[in-house]
Amino acid sequence: MSHPGKARPAAQPRSWGAAASGWLTDPRAPLFALGLLSLIASVWFLLLTRGQYFFSDEWTRFAFFPNLGIEWSLHGTSGHLILVNILLYRSLLEIFGAGSYLPFKLLGLLLQIAAVWLLFLYLRRRVNPWLIVCCLAPLFFLGAAWPVTASAYGIVILTPIVLGLAALLALERTGRWWAFIASVLLGVAVLSHSGALPFLVGAAVLIWLSDPSLKARLWVVAPALLVYLAWFLWSRYLSPGLDSFEEPLALGNAAFAAASLVQGPAAALAAITGAFYRLTESGELNFDLAPGYLLLALAVVGVGTVWRSGRARISSRVLIPASMLVAFLILIAFGMSDPDRQPTSPRYLYFTVMCVVWILCEISPGIRWQKGGYVAVLAVFALGAIANASIYGKAANGLRSAGISARAALSALEVAGPAASPSYGFIDKKGDGSSPTRWSNFVAVGLQRRSIDRFGSAAYAPAELRTADSHLRTEVDGILIAAEAIKPARATGAQPSARCGWVLPTPGSTRSATAKIAPGKSLLVLPYGDGVGALTVSAMRFGTDPVAVGSVGRRAAEVSFPRDRSSRPWRATLSAERGARLCTVG
Repeated sequence: MSHPGKARPAAQPRSWGAAASGWLTDPRAPLFALGLLSLIASVWFLLLTRGQYFFSDEWTRFAFFPNLGIEWSLHGTSGHLILVNILLYRSLLEIFGAGSYLPFKLLGLLLQIAAVWLLFLYLRRRVNPWLIVCCLAPLFFLGAAWPVTASAYGIVILTPIVLGLAALLALERTGRWWAFIASVLLGVAVLSHSGALPFLVGAAVLIWLSDPSLKARLWVVAPALLVYLAWFLWSRYLSPGLDSFEEPLALGNAAFAAASLVQGPAAALAAITGAFYRLTESGELNFDLAPGYLLLALAVVGVGTVWRSGRARISSRVLIPASMLVAFLILIAFGMSDPDRQPTSPRYLYFTVMCVVWILCEISPGIRWQKGGYVAVLAVFALGAIANASIYGKAANGLRSAGISARAALSALEVAGPAASPSYGFIDKKGDGSSPTRWSNFVAVGLQRRSIDRFGSAAYAPAELRTADSHLRTEVDGILIAAEAIKPARATGAQPSARCGWVLPTPGSTRSATAKIAPGKSLLVLPYGDGVGALTVSAMRFGTDPVAVGSVGRRAAEVSFPRDRSSRPWRATLSAERGARLCTVG
C-alpha cells in the first residue's frame, strides 16, 4: 500500500547487460536462435545452388530407375539398398517433372533442417541448449561435406539420418507404442540407404542403457536388421548381376578398420575447425589430415585428463554417438580400396562431424566449464565456419557449372533426337570425383530418352540456346558431334550427286576452307598433291568456335551430318597442309 504524501520512486531503466542476460536465460531464446540459423541457412542454400541440376548418382535416379522394374529398384546401386530414395526421386519426377531442379533442392533443404532440429530436440533435456546450437550450427554450412550441404544430392545421405534421429527421439519416450514407431522408422531408414545401419547400433545402445534385457533391444532393432540381411543375401546370391556398378565392399579390407577409426574423427575435427584443406599446384582441393590428427590427439588428452582428475563425470549416453561413429567407420573400412570411399570423402564427413559434435554435447554436462569456455568453443566454430563457407561457395559454383554442362548435354540430345546413338554416353572423362568441378554429368541416351519423353528435361529452349554464351554453344556442338557420331569415314564408290566447289590452293602451304552443310548431307574430302601433313576437319553449328571432328589421310573421306530435329546448317572447316577439294554430297 502506498503512503500518502510520498512520491513513488521512478522506474529504473533496464541496462543492456541485464536485458541480454535475461534473453540468454529465456528457454525460448535457443529455439529462436536455431530458427534464425535455419532461415539464414535456407536463404544461403537457395542462393548458392541456383543453376544446379542433376549430377553424379542423381543421373541414375533419372535415367535408370524410372524406366526399370521393382526388382532393379530394390536391388539398389553400388551395393546399397536405396529403395526409399528411388521412390522419393520417382515421386518428385512424376509430380513436378524434370524441367526444374527446385523440388529436389527443397527436399534436400528440408532434410538438412530436419536433421539439425531432431538432434537438438534429442539433446536439449540434458545439454545446455546454447551449446547445442553452437555445435550444430556448422552442419548448416559444412563446406567440407559439400555433396550433402550444397546440393540436392544430400537427399541420399540425409534421408537415413533424419529417419534414424527420429527413431532415437521416439525411443526417448516411454511406452510400447513409441518403441513400435521407432522400429518402423528404423526399418524405413534401412530401406533408404545403408547409412542407416549405425542407427541400429545406436538404438540398441540407447535401449540397453535403460533396459539391459536383450529382448527389449531385439524387439525394436531386429525387424530392420532382418530386412537388411534378407536384402543383402537376395541381392548378392539370389539376384546377382542387376547392379550396374561394381560392388564397393570387400571383406579383405577389414585390415583398414584401425586406420578408418583414427582417420574418421581426425577428418571430422579438421572439417569442423576449417583446418582441413590445401590447394595443390593445379588448384584442386586436397583434404589435409595433418591438422586433424593434432586436434584428435589434443581432444583425447583433454578428455582423458578431465576424466582422470575426477573433475568431470562423463555420461554413459556418450556411448550412443560413439558406437554409431565406430560402426560407420568400420563400414567405410570395407570400401577403402576405392579412392572415393575414404573417411575424408565429402559424402561421409557429414555423418562423422555430426557424431563428433554429438559426443561433445553428451560430454559437456559433466565438465566444469571455466569462464570463457563457451566463448572459446564459439570462437573455434566461428573460425571453422569461415573456411567451410568458402569451400561451400566454391563447391556450389562448381556444381552450377556442372549443371550448365548437363543442360547443354540435354539440349544436344534434344536436337539430335533419333540421330543420337542409343549407346552414346556423355561422360566428363577428365573427372575423377575428387572435387565438385570434376563430377561427371552422366547422360546415357538409350535409357535417358524414355525418361526425357516421360518427365521432360531442363534442356535449353532454341531461343535460349541462340542467346547463350559462345562457350556453352560450342559445348553443345561438341556433344552433338559425339552423339551423332560425326567423323570422317573412307569414301566408298562413285558420288554422282557430289557438288564440288571448294578447293584448297597452293599445296604445301597451310590453308583452310569452310563449307556450309545442311543436315542430311555429307562433306566429301578429296586430297590431292604430294604435300605432307594432315587434313583436319572441324565443324560448328550453334557455337562460334570450330570443334575438331577428325583427320583425313591421303584417301578420299566422307563426313556425314545426320538429319536431326534442327534445320540449322553445319559449317565445316578443313585445315590442310596440302591440296584438297571439298564437295557436298546429297
